[in-house]
Amino acid sequence: MKKQIIILFLCLLAFTAYSQQYYPLIEEGRSWNVLIVVPSELPFDTSCYTVSYLAKGDTIINSVEYKKMYSSNEKNPVNWNLHGFIREDVAKKVWYKTIVDANEALIYDFSILAGDSLKLGKDTAFYYKVDSITTGTVASSLREKYWISQDDYSWRETWIEGIGSNKGILGSAMATAVGGWSWLLCVHDNGSLVYMNPNHESCYIKTDIDEINKTIFNVYPNPFTDVIEIDFDANIDKSKILICIYNSIGQKVVNISKIESNQLKIDLSNMPSGIYYLAIQDESRVLLTQKQIKL
Repeated sequence: MKKQIIILFLCLLAFTAYSQQYYPLIEEGRSWNVLIVVPSELPFDTSCYTVSYLAKGDTIINSVEYKKMYSSNEKNPVNWNLHGFIREDVAKKVWYKTIVDANEALIYDFSILAGDSLKLGKDTAFYYKVDSITTGTVASSLREKYWISQDDYSWRETWIEGIGSNKGILGSAMATAVGGWSWLLCVHDNGSLVYMNPNHESCYIKTDIDEINKTIFNVYPNPFTDVIEIDFDANIDKSKILICIYNSIGQKVVNISKIESNQLKIDLSNMPSGIYYLAIQDESRVLLTQKQIKL
């Protein structure tokens, strides 16, 4: 009996140790490769490029200690530019401050529970909901994965403990951003790869993306009068597709999700003539972007 009690105690001790294991997000020498997708100046030519972010060195600002966050557009970064300041507190909250902002902004909170709502971002922060928290193996260790949403903007993102957002280390809580997208590609610790986005085969991408996945979607007509039609490949999982249309000044005028049919008609008869930008994406990446002209 005594032996059984000891074994039970050791099991409980091991479980407690596991449940208390936490992998910090901000560590010295950790870097993130982030794919940035942007529509450039007219004529519309959507392209993508990679930015690397590096947490290196400490600094004190208003008696608060931060890690310096650097950025580089180089494939094998040599020249780094100071981008901002980031810190993670004992409450598992991550704060970011740009080099021009007086105040810091909460961009992560790893103390949250499923069902919680939290306010993220700067002065115009919005409330985000924690839909669920799951556990999976990342970098040879069990880590929590947080599923976050913002229903007003049909925004979905995921956080991985010790890795960050699938939108990129600084892409968290950017539901209201227009004119571009970002996706995490890779995470390195002092140059050693610890995480790679399973939807990509490289940690560095710089290319026009107009040809990517063009066979999966057929968008027509262009120019159009009132309606844009989209045909989907029958094999694509449309339940995870999000379609957004922006006007020429970057305002989102259409936001469609939960698509069920292989053909979709988007009525823009109430919109003025001009140039519109259509973007099709799933939970992890941009699949297609296209300029549409309304007559």
